[in-house]
Amino acid sequence: SFETVKTIALHPQPFSVDNDLLTPTFKLKRHDAKKAFLPTINALYSQVGDLVGGHHVLQA
Repeated sequence: SFETVKTIALHPQPFSVDNDLLTPTFKLKRHDAKKAFLPTINALYSQVGDLVGGHHVLQA
């Protein structure tokens, strides 16, 4: 089986050191990115209504 894109969200600002999503060596700050985009990710999952094991998929 394979996965298909069902919905997408575009963010107008690039990841940068100034917005605290990248380190000075341009590595992704995963914790900060997750915190910044978690509401958007959860909204995307709720829009498509994916179910896994009878439960709606939510990012934690």
